[in-house]
Amino acid sequence: MPRNANVAVAEETTIQMALDILPKTAAVGTTKKLKVANEFINAQFRLDLLEFRAYLAITSSYNTKEKPESFYFLTFKGSELAKNIGIGVERGYFHELEKILTNLSQRIIKIQIRNDEDEEKEKWIKGHFVSSIEAKGDGQVEVVMDPKLMKYFFNIQNQYTFLEIQTLLSFTSIYAIRIYNLLKQFPNSSKRVFKLDELRE
Repeated sequence: MPRNANVAVAEETTIQMALDILPKTAAVGTTKKLKVANEFINAQFRLDLLEFRAYLAITSSYNTKEKPESFYFLTFKGSELAKNIGIGVERGYFHELEKILTNLSQRIIKIQIRNDEDEEKEKWIKGHFVSSIEAKGDGQVEVVMDPKLMKYFFNIQNQYTFLEIQTLLSFTSIYAIRIYNLLKQFPNSSKRVFKLDELRE
């Protein structure tokens, strides 16, 4: 292939990649069942109730028939996102939403992929729930997701759990949400046994 043709193909690929990560107008999908990898369900993290609701609302916009790259940049209508989190949309709601999303961008999640007595052989990933947020000045807010976390929501073939977004958004305790999700991993079992320290962790 001539050099100019190679350059043209490279430029076309670069343009296509840029188009793939353009901000996407997103809508909260409260009626959806979202397939999530069990490693994410079992992950170590600390969020309060509103922060977890915000993350649920954001991830409910995922359409797993599309490429994960389409969901790196998501633009939400601020009032819609606030309502689904449980914030009233009277004056000052956008500052409250900013506070919640800022906290979410600072929270760390650790996903343990493999445990091993030899610490160098362990496999895990640490990241932030949200990479950045941006107020667009028109009532919209852009949320940039961590691309490293996308694999726990897309192209999952086994060891997954369906999260019922509407059900989880109705919970009033973060601990209830976490325990419910842990139990949902084994829907055909009447019980699940934990060591107390393990459950706390």
